[in-house]
Amino acid sequence: MRSLFRFVRWILLLVMTTGSTGALAYTASVTGVAGTPATISGTGALVLVPPAGATTGDVLVATVVTQTGMVIAPPPGWTGVEYVSANGLDMATYYLVLTTTPAASYAFSLNYGGNNIKTTGGIVYARGASTSAPLCANKQLTGASGTTITAPAVGYSCPAGSLQLNLFGAVNGNSALTPASGTAGLQYNTGGGPNGTAMAASWRTLANTGDSNAASASNPQAGAWGGVSIVLQPGAPVCFSDSFNRASLGPDWVTTTVSGAFTPGTVTSPSPARVRLTDNLGNESTAMTLQRLIPAANGVVEVTLKFYAYGQTNPADGVAVILSDAAVTPQAGGFGGSLGYVGFAGGWLGAGLDEYGNFSSTAGGHLGGPGRTPQSVSIRGSGSGPGAATTAYRWIAGTGSLSPTLSTNTTSTTPSPGYLYRVTVDSRTSGKSLVTIERDTTSTGSSYSTLLGPVDIMTSAGQVAAPANLMLSFAGSTGGKMAFHEIGALKVCANAINPITTQIDHIRFLYTQQALTCQPSTITVKACMDAACTATYSGNLDVTLSPTGWVGGDAQTINGAGSVLQLFKPTAGTYTLDVAGTSVPLKPYSAPQCWQGGVQTDCSIVFNDAGLVFSVPNFTSGQTTPTVTVSAMQKTSPGTACVPAFANVTRNVGFWSTYTSPATGTMNLAVSGTNVGTAAASATTLPLSFNASGQASINVSYPDAGQMTLNAKYTGSAATSDAGLALTGNSTFVVSPAGLCVDSPDANWNCAALSPACTKFKQAGQTFNLRVSGRRWVSGSTDLCSNPVTPNYQQLGIPLTSTVLAPAGGVSGALGVTSVDLAAGDAGSRTISNQTESDVGVFRITATPGAGAYFGVTVPGGSGTTGRFYPAGFAASSIVLNNRSDLSCAPASSFTYLGEPLNASFALRAVSAATGNPAVFNYFGSFALLSLASPAPLAFAAQQGTTSFNSRLSAACSGSGGSCGTWTLNGAAINADLTVARNITVDGPYASALFGLSPVDSDGVRMLPLNFSSVPGGSSDGGQLGTTELRYGRMRLTNAYGTGLLGLSVPASMEYYNGSTFVKNTADNCTTLAAPASVLVGSAGTPTSTTLYCAGGLGFYPVVPPRNQLSVGSTTLSVGSPVVAGSATVKLSKPGASGYVDLAFSVPNWLKFNWDGVKNAAGCTVAGADLNDDNPRARIRFGAYRNPSIIFMGESY
Repeated sequence: MRSLFRFVRWILLLVMTTGSTGALAYTASVTGVAGTPATISGTGALVLVPPAGATTGDVLVATVVTQTGMVIAPPPGWTGVEYVSANGLDMATYYLVLTTTPAASYAFSLNYGGNNIKTTGGIVYARGASTSAPLCANKQLTGASGTTITAPAVGYSCPAGSLQLNLFGAVNGNSALTPASGTAGLQYNTGGGPNGTAMAASWRTLANTGDSNAASASNPQAGAWGGVSIVLQPGAPVCFSDSFNRASLGPDWVTTTVSGAFTPGTVTSPSPARVRLTDNLGNESTAMTLQRLIPAANGVVEVTLKFYAYGQTNPADGVAVILSDAAVTPQAGGFGGSLGYVGFAGGWLGAGLDEYGNFSSTAGGHLGGPGRTPQSVSIRGSGSGPGAATTAYRWIAGTGSLSPTLSTNTTSTTPSPGYLYRVTVDSRTSGKSLVTIERDTTSTGSSYSTLLGPVDIMTSAGQVAAPANLMLSFAGSTGGKMAFHEIGALKVCANAINPITTQIDHIRFLYTQQALTCQPSTITVKACMDAACTATYSGNLDVTLSPTGWVGGDAQTINGAGSVLQLFKPTAGTYTLDVAGTSVPLKPYSAPQCWQGGVQTDCSIVFNDAGLVFSVPNFTSGQTTPTVTVSAMQKTSPGTACVPAFANVTRNVGFWSTYTSPATGTMNLAVSGTNVGTAAASATTLPLSFNASGQASINVSYPDAGQMTLNAKYTGSAATSDAGLALTGNSTFVVSPAGLCVDSPDANWNCAALSPACTKFKQAGQTFNLRVSGRRWVSGSTDLCSNPVTPNYQQLGIPLTSTVLAPAGGVSGALGVTSVDLAAGDAGSRTISNQTESDVGVFRITATPGAGAYFGVTVPGGSGTTGRFYPAGFAASSIVLNNRSDLSCAPASSFTYLGEPLNASFALRAVSAATGNPAVFNYFGSFALLSLASPAPLAFAAQQGTTSFNSRLSAACSGSGGSCGTWTLNGAAINADLTVARNITVDGPYASALFGLSPVDSDGVRMLPLNFSSVPGGSSDGGQLGTTELRYGRMRLTNAYGTGLLGLSVPASMEYYNGSTFVKNTADNCTTLAAPASVLVGSAGTPTSTTLYCAGGLGFYPVVPPRNQLSVGSTTLSVGSPVVAGSATVKLSKPGASGYVDLAFSVPNWLKFNWDGVKNAAGCTVAGADLNDDNPRARIRFGAYRNPSIIFMGESY
């Protein structure tokens, strides 16, 4: 066991050398806090409880002192450091880095046969120690006896700020060990004399590197002992940096505006990026708080920032750097010379960067200060604590007027001067908190000079000690004078910077009764996690409420979802509901929300000695409330319960209504069917019959919407024997519309049939008028939009959505305007003149007010069936013109022969009228009104210049039944073969033949953009597909002759008409030729030569020696395919005899020509009465007569 502990120690010594402390103005340090010791007799579990306050990032050190033979097993996760085993003493030391909140306790297992041994142990936590390599060094020392126990120096140069923890143990339960130096803790002796044990601990922070000394403790019983020294080194300081180089502050910050209309926010232009706290206007006060917890007690906090103040020749006031107690919800202080700090809730320290100088004066009731000191830096202390009334926010120290000044005293709007300021608070020394403020006017961070301090603020009257955790805030302030105030390049460093895990948005009070001094008022209190209270805190929390008088005490435990409490105020008056503190942190600048009868109030509650108590429920416009009970109550003497003011009588009660929100209106509230006045002077008197309990019944109706208050008043008289009795009451409630009507004043807006046969309404993406209005309830009405409008209905930010109704399976698209504001002046109805729908079809457009968004009430939404929307046009994309699509040309051909098909493939989409004409999706099925059943509706056209090919153009598609495609959500994939027929006479070439299409569906929808005219020179009516070259072609064979003793090549080429003559078509590299069959012609029962020319073939004639000695098979034909650069390889093999054959190739019509000079030769007719209807043909002679002096090259016999 001992060797294992030694091994771990040396491994940790090696690891620790890689640590880093960072480049800060202070030296990080480690502090310690001890827990409560524990003991156990014999074997079992020694349960040790960590010290209170231990948290994530701390290092726990546990020691267990027992006698030799006891086997100690730590809980999982603990690492052994030292194990002392000598002279009957066993003493083990372990550590644990807390990566989460510590456990409530840790059980160390003990196992030994001697059950009478008493073991003790305890835990110390170290804060600020490195969490990656906490152990710098450790060492042990033992002794057989003696009255002094020594924990040795570790003999290693540990850094300044390290914590040396000395642990002492002894055999004898009656020995009370007392450390001689340092902070003492864990002092405990078990009793039991020789069967017991004793322990103690002490610790100190090393002032200098290598400052590890031996420590001692007295051992009165002089028994065997052991001493262990452990040095925990500080971790690298944790820093939070913010450049503010973004569009908004984001979730790391919470802002507030106390005075003026400006809200702090980032400014990125001109550079550098900064956050602006005031906007060069007077009487502004803002603040912003970092959403982090900064441990402060026994630690160091350092804040570095650049400060900008500019825009005025005499700028004011300045900015405060604020550190406040995190246990108190931040609330900003006053404007002007207070710099937002004086009055800051929980304020512990405020450092003022003060241009005008009043932060150092007593103006405005400030405590202390030398008087106004322009262009100075000063600090003020805590705002609470003993004697706070006379010491709060006291001025502690400051500079004189500084040069250079804090601000740039010109009207320039260029951010300046941007000096660096560094505020350091060092609370590592017990009872002290040293504040230092430095400045670097070079703004480089390398030339700081001290402006103030170090100042021990704990010497200031009333200053409270550094709290466990601080929050960092910045407050900006102006008064009668002003400036731009900004900060940038923020860096905050401390021993630790922790996230805020749970934070309540606000505490909400719900009260629905009028308050009387003779009975408690019932109030529901809940903890809301967001501004709208859509979520509440899950669990219980402690709250301190105000005013005083809560039944059961002002400190209450509530459930986050809401607890019903009672407030009793025996004295009439107006009180304010508030929360003074919570056990779970509130969001900075959180203020309570109060709702009375579903209406948000200013949190005031009025208690009266007598009154008419009633509560009108929220109800729907046009409807009548259920029975509302009016109770006439009063107290007879202080502290007594409420009693009826009168009973079993009819009394005249005056009623009038007031418009709460909006503050004016045009319609009257009715009580029990009678319209009542709208002011106290015009109250309507109604007789009410009160029963024995002093209760009467009414009902309420209202044909409009809004927050309303019904007021009631009864004045006693001699006639009713109650002269002097005055009873008043009121109830505030919400009257909401029955729902929202969504329609349009435009014609043809409603396609109730959900059919493509509906009259077209608007193009997708085209603006139209969408109207949203609040409507009252009408008995028997089935059409909300036919009900009267509620003119006082006002609600902002009502979401608008669209859902496709037809075609089935379509997409819902998107509205151009996604919310509507029904504001003052709209009279309950708002028309959006620039609404758009992104797709085609029929849609349900719905307006859905947010849950509880109308004074806490949810207004039913409404919808309208809107359409039919249709496309703005068609667009072709991914267009490919594939020349000579009948062949597989590689590379692709640059031309197509007249009469030969080319393929046009493209994606055809219906598009909207929105910018850029984006595609729509719902043009399919019956809502696609452009048929693709044949090519005809696509209206293909072709031309070059003024020459139209339309009469010669044919189109064919290969889909079922000749269909060109099917409309889907993603449009249609078109694949059409286009052919420009050959003319009767040769023509061309057409180097830039332009192809296009001009479809028109039954809604009149055309191509977009319109960049093609189907008639040359006419108006654009279609869209271009592209250009290619068209050539009039033919295949040419030339007669050939040669010796029968050699093979013979037959000249063959592809030609095109160049405008004046036929030339070789060198661009043709993909025409394919097949060798025609050999046939006998010219005798009985065989084809004629004419047939040969029409059908193609290699024709052999009857043998007639010596003129023709060739029979079928005497020579064979080979053909190279495809052609190359317009030339074809055609060759006949050596026949070995003389004679002749006729050769004809059967070629496509676009390669035929009038070789015989006869129009429509029998059997060779080409459709269209084309004169050029002949296959290419040639006669080949072997052994033909020649000059006998000529010897053929290569001739051999």
